Amino acid sequence: MRLDQVSPGWKDRAALVREREKQLEQYNRLLKEQRERTDIEMADVEDLFISFYENYSFSDSFRASVRRFLGKLPLIVVLDAMEIACYRGLAPEQALKYFCGICWRRIRGEDV
Repeated sequence: MRLDQVSPGWKDRAALVREREKQLEQYNRLLKEQRERTDIEMADVEDLFISFYENYSFSDSFRASVRRFLGKLPLIVVLDAMEIACYRGLAPEQALKYFCGICWRRIRGEDV
């Protein structure tokens, strides 16, 4: 059998594979856009922190925590939590712990 005479079953499978590849490509593009948006939002949260504590920045592991919070909470809620924590007048490390506590309580639906 020649390649241009492929049976209909194979043509259907090939079309299905092409469609799945297209969907996967679109899904990966969406995930990339989401990651880029989250990176921008995470930088906004870090910028707010730095506006209170000029000589400090987030560690890579803390950035991962902030990304996790941004995956569960709207940006404005995360920014609000950072602002609340920073206004407490705590040492930077304590403010970050307080921030995490606020975020986890909001994720659980508790009042802060």
